[in-house]
Amino acid sequence: MRPRRGVALAIALMALVPLIVAEAQAEPTPCRVTLYEDGWALVSVNWSSEGFVSAIPLLPGAESLLVSDNAGVPLGYNVSEGILLVWEVSDFVNVTYETQAITAKEGDVWTVNLSVNLGTCEIRLPKGSLLVGMSELPSAVTSVDNRTIVFMETPCWVSYVLLARSHGPQPERELRYLWVGIATAGAVVAAAIALFLRARGRRTSGERPPLSYDDIALLRKLDQMGGSAYLSELRAALEMPKTTIWRRARRLSEGGFIEMEKTPRGSILRITEEGRRVIS
Repeated sequence: MRPRRGVALAIALMALVPLIVAEAQAEPTPCRVTLYEDGWALVSVNWSSEGFVSAIPLLPGAESLLVSDNAGVPLGYNVSEGILLVWEVSDFVNVTYETQAITAKEGDVWTVNLSVNLGTCEIRLPKGSLLVGMSELPSAVTSVDNRTIVFMETPCWVSYVLLARSHGPQPERELRYLWVGIATAGAVVAAAIALFLRARGRRTSGERPPLSYDDIALLRKLDQMGGSAYLSELRAALEMPKTTIWRRARRLSEGGFIEMEKTPRGSILRITEEGRRVIS
């Protein structure tokens, strides 16, 4: 009975998370991945577009594609080398598809790998599964109807174990994943508390988070380039990975140090007076 009590403890720890991170994920995410016990995944992406062509990255193995606008009207599209091209003018594109190519199983552990940049993604693990690993700290974690939900910045990966698929008494297996689950749950709870307290502190004090060396370097380079540049140009100048510079640009935009504008050619970044004050 001890292993089962331990599993219950791990689940109880995870049950505390929604109370801690209730305010951490207030806005809807542009991406949702719902996972099932057989390894299949249902992917839904909400994509905002301001140009004539929307180029939306697809996860590997996309099948049964459904592409529509915000009114549910189907849109014409083509797929080329993992990119969905929507040629009809629409401010909003919803893409839904199934795939079995983003999950892999090693022993009892399943891993889902979201290998493209889809922004913040809501990853819904199969019912009755236990979270045992993540590529990075999540922005939030919650649980609904016995299904753990993790909010992660993509690209990322998440590992989990399907405890509900155990057949018969397996005390050693349950005990092994008990400690993994407790460690993961404890780390998530601690991280969630830190995120909550940090967010509440920011709202109370009104202070912006401190900028890193790379943040300052990005602002200085943008100022040297005349105060504005395409994200792709800035990435080439700084030799930063696309995902890294995108996250830093979004962080600086949220802090009021730069402004971002999406155009058909790509995102344009403009340094603000606050950004110039930081590097002066």
